[in-house]
Amino acid sequence: MGKKKGKEKTPKNPVEDFINSMYWLTPKPEEATEEAFEKAIAEGAKFRISCNRN
Repeated sequence: MGKKKGKEKTPKNPVEDFINSMYWLTPKPEEATEEAFEKAIAEGAKFRISCNRN
């Protein structure tokens, strides 16, 4: 087999993608982890999830 061509892709973090996809009405957690998200919710964080309608 030959070498890979092109840029090496960094692995995606689905939790970080989920947290960053929200529209935060309160400050967003500084860390994009499940624990930080759960702590923010317990402390009363508010957010909206955007919906794209076509």
